[in-house]
Amino acid sequence: MRTDGGGRVLFVSDVHLAPHLPELIDGFRRFVGYAAENAGALYVLGDLFDFWVGRKNARLPEYASVLDGFRHATSAGLPITFVPGNRDFQFDAAFGRTLGIEVTGDFHEVQLGGRRVMLHHGDLFCTRDRGYQALRRVVRNPVVRSVLRTMPLAASVALARIVRRKSDKAVARKPRAERALVDEAVVDWFRRGFDTVVCGHVHEAATRTITAGGVSGTLVTLGSFDEEGQFAAFDAQTSSITHERFETSTTPRDLVS
Repeated sequence: MRTDGGGRVLFVSDVHLAPHLPELIDGFRRFVGYAAENAGALYVLGDLFDFWVGRKNARLPEYASVLDGFRHATSAGLPITFVPGNRDFQFDAAFGRTLGIEVTGDFHEVQLGGRRVMLHHGDLFCTRDRGYQALRRVVRNPVVRSVLRTMPLAASVALARIVRRKSDKAVARKPRAERALVDEAVVDWFRRGFDTVVCGHVHEAATRTITAGGVSGTLVTLGSFDEEGQFAAFDAQTSSITHERFETSTTPRDLVS
């Protein structure tokens, strides 16, 4: 981690970049530039893309500015770590290296201000959503993953839009309790000695203490970046994580209080 950047470490998730959303793409590109100038590290906790079937997606001209922004930021010395989500689990370490990005597995441990912190996209904490968990196992099957990688680019983009529409409808029909993170799934990490868990997936900017079975810890859930540019920042001076917003549209001010 860099010592400059004011001791700030940034976390962002659920950006949902898609070719038909140019303003969001430009806003996130500027956010990466902001991170390069103002932070010591950037962690992207999944669902950066609306759908990523393999490196063929990098050929989409709409994504060029974001990918170049990653290269510029990492070349300037900003460490960027990507924890894949449910929409972009095919974003692999080999492609990440072409951008200077470290790509991890589903869970990634970091140390922040003396805290032992676990980072995860968040979907594995939604254990009540059995339909989603079953689908997750299917799409991550090696055979299915191979088929996705070999799809023509145009077909993968069309499939992405179909999947997004179906997913949005399915989520809207599910009760909130079914879609929510399950505390017990998070507490398991506190039992393993972690102080804090940071994740996305549920699109809710919140920080709360969870206590169960004699252990406790802090859960930080991130708001989605595509909804009002939400992200979170760790400040080394205060040893705290705060929720912030980045203005994704082009305005004189980038940060919104």
